[in-house]
Amino acid sequence: MTAKHILALDQGTTSSRGIVFDEHGAICGVAQKEFRQHFPRSGWVEHDAEEIWQTQLETARQAIKNARVEVRHIAAIGITNQRETTVVWERSTGRPIANAIVWQDRRTAPVTERLKRDGAEAHVSRITGLVLDPYFSATKIAWILDHMPDAIAAFRSGGQDYYVTANEGDAREWGSFVDGTTVSAVTLDKHVFPGRSWLRGNSRLGRLQIRKDLGDLDGDGDFDRIVSYGGRGVTIWAADGSRVWDSGDLLEQVTASLYPLYFNASHTNNTRDNRSRSKGPEPEGVTVGVVAGRQFVFGVAEQIGGLFAFCVDNPASPTFEGYVNSRIFTALPSSGNAGDLGSEGVCFIPAAQSPNGYPLVLVANEVSGTLSVFQVNAICDGIGDLNADCIVNGLDLALLLATWGPCTSPCPADLDGNGFVDGLDLAFLLARWG
Repeated sequence: MTAKHILALDQGTTSSRGIVFDEHGAICGVAQKEFRQHFPRSGWVEHDAEEIWQTQLETARQAIKNARVEVRHIAAIGITNQRETTVVWERSTGRPIANAIVWQDRRTAPVTERLKRDGAEAHVSRITGLVLDPYFSATKIAWILDHMPDAIAAFRSGGQDYYVTANEGDAREWGSFVDGTTVSAVTLDKHVFPGRSWLRGNSRLGRLQIRKDLGDLDGDGDFDRIVSYGGRGVTIWAADGSRVWDSGDLLEQVTASLYPLYFNASHTNNTRDNRSRSKGPEPEGVTVGVVAGRQFVFGVAEQIGGLFAFCVDNPASPTFEGYVNSRIFTALPSSGNAGDLGSEGVCFIPAAQSPNGYPLVLVANEVSGTLSVFQVNAICDGIGDLNADCIVNGLDLALLLATWGPCTSPCPADLDGNGFVDGLDLAFLLARWG
């Protein structure tokens, strides 16, 4: 049989379909599969681009099978799709960086309305032949890029998928275009901000860097809201895109407590408060890992530097586990003796893959050009956990049996403290098994 069949891929809004036609235009085989619709907020519609791809691939294969032909018999493929549904892909991985924004989605209506007020509609129509409307892809692409975190990682807890983001936040700049300004440089609406003169002082919000294109909601020339850069922390999200937890100002509270003289210092100077006006510590990288059976999130702060850790066994209420910083604040960053500067990338190595048998966290430091290696030590002091791996099991039993009989202090296996490792200690250990 020669290649005389055509495979049509019909990628629709609610399902993917494959149809095989013969040389006379007759349908030989059909397959169809629906995929999930996501509605994070009113007026928002999203699709999982990976699910679109998988359902389309499955229906193409099934349609060929149903037509009782082979792939070599397909002479051509025709594709129809959702047109203005928009996906942004990561070039290096080929994976989408966020859910697809569907053609029905209206989240960018405020943007198109602002562009109309600014007189851009005629220019857009002349260049593209299109009207200014959220239906089209340009504002969707801008929204995705504006709302992407600096880093993202996924983990699983309680049978559910979650992802965590590092919320650094960056201004958009290209050529002569800069979308940033400061509170002191704009006019605040007197009804929304009755104390606007006081707020615009440099000792209050005057130096804060903000978006100049998102403040004027009603087009009257003054700012009705203040939108600054960066969330200054990390956020945990459910698989459907709903926010589960946010660290708020916790990172700044911690660094202010540990390094009061260098709070929000830059990675290029030791000046206190230097970065408070612009994204603060700048959470830059984030990764996840399991230590002693517990799920952790590790992140780095680009400006002041350092590594922070949260236990996320309960994603809705994580516990802050600690912060370490290998920067040397007594030396100038430009001296070459200031230690690790500009924490950028972070990677977790589980104990099973670690060269020393302990979990490790690697941090790449952009400014100093150094690599930091941190060993993660589980702090476990439970009775019976003789090797401090946060679980009482056969390894602890072996340690206890190896020291059976009289022992002198210190003697970890002497759980009841009577100077002997005996049946009572064995009973203590077995009672806490697991």
